[in-house]
Amino acid sequence: MIKIQKVEFTLTNTSERIIVKDIRGIFPKDNVPFTVHTDKGDITTQIKIHDDNLPHFHLGFRPTGAKITTWFSEHPDLKIGDAGDKLTIEVVKPKEEYNLTLKKVPWCRN
Repeated sequence: MIKIQKVEFTLTNTSERIIVKDIRGIFPKDNVPFTVHTDKGDITTQIKIHDDNLPHFHLGFRPTGAKITTWFSEHPDLKIGDAGDKLTIEVVKPKEEYNLTLKKVPWCRN
């Protein structure tokens, strides 16, 4: 059996959550904390399922003494959709730690 260690995708919405339906197996069970290492710092999060029945996690964090912010608010120019920026999630320590990297696509005019 081949295990997924890295997956690249584009964001399809701006709801400030990462939907993991197709890659659910690389994450821990629902409501179990795990760490995501990002360019803005480490974020502790967990898989949640709400009314839409889509497993997902949020990328919110609280810098020392500050209000809760999100990884998305730290990247206001993030391009969403089929031609959008690429995100890569890489397993560092299965079910516990992951790297999230952003690959910006060049802006172009049609």
